[in-house]
Amino acid sequence: DTGYTFVCSNVNPCASVEIVNDDNLNLLELIALDSILSMDYINESQSIAQNVLYNHLMENTTLRDTNLILHDFVLNHPVFDYLYQARIRLQEIHSAEDTLAIQLLSLDSALQILADSLGYYQQEYTLYSDSTVLHNMNKVTTELHLLKIVYADLVQQIRLRENSLLMDAGFYNNQITSTDLPIENEVFLNEVQIIFDRYGKDSISSYFDNLLIIAQQCPYQGGESVDKARMFVALFNDSIVYDDLATCLAQGYYKTANDPTPSFAKETLLTIKPNPAKDFVEISLLNSKSDFYTIEIRDVNDQLLYSESKIQCREIKLLNTSKLISGIYLLKVKEENGNLIHSKLIIVR
Repeated sequence: DTGYTFVCSNVNPCASVEIVNDDNLNLLELIALDSILSMDYINESQSIAQNVLYNHLMENTTLRDTNLILHDFVLNHPVFDYLYQARIRLQEIHSAEDTLAIQLLSLDSALQILADSLGYYQQEYTLYSDSTVLHNMNKVTTELHLLKIVYADLVQQIRLRENSLLMDAGFYNNQITSTDLPIENEVFLNEVQIIFDRYGKDSISSYFDNLLIIAQQCPYQGGESVDKARMFVALFNDSIVYDDLATCLAQGYYKTANDPTPSFAKETLLTIKPNPAKDFVEISLLNSKSDFYTIEIRDVNDQLLYSESKIQCREIKLLNTSKLISGIYLLKVKEENGNLIHSKLIIVR
């Protein structure tokens, strides 16, 4: 009561909400029992908290199985289970294993080398009609043909796996019936994600108005789906500015705490999703102390391919990577305070 009051200003969409420790077991139990509805925990925020708690308990089986209240909570909330099952399948699609990406990149490089060799031998044979050159040319042609088959087979395996995951995600998503706004938002965004992953950007253009409605909600009201909706809206209009301060204040969403100073300090974290990527990638920062940052994308020869400055930390930046060929790139982020972060960006086509 003597502490500070925080309004929902400068909402940071750079991170997903998660439980980082289990120290306050009593609070987790209160969330599970639906027993903390008050002026500080209103309907939507409590639904968000229960959804986060369910995800945490699905990953932390020891906590779940050794606490009767939390165990019963998991057993008696099928809606959160359906959401969890749909969510992990959609996440699997966008978290391709590094080894698979490396295989595709290696095959792509080998194909390019063989194609260059074949062009060289064809030129030599045209000039000299040498039998040895013809033999080498036929050998390279055979190798190139076999490698193309391997490449196509690997791509087909990836697509079959993705289609299977999308079907499963759609199945679980269709089982969900709820009137809680954060859950309704997530169900809708899952549907949009599934359609987008199958058919691309143009297939979701008819959903723009509904996506914009969710994107304009207070994140503490609409949940993580608000940030995801903003990402999809940006595909069609990246000039929209969201005033979370005014929106959240108008709807009465706020937090209270005893001390405005965080109990722990964290370094800035850079997230790149999906990675490997194809036509677009989301860039976001977590725990940045700066207001703006600059992005650079460079190839393996350190040649600058893309640069953009004055990007707000509290926004998810959507980059169009459709013009980048398959390969590994260096992504550099420089904060206003001079902090420099490097990460690899993999493009697979």
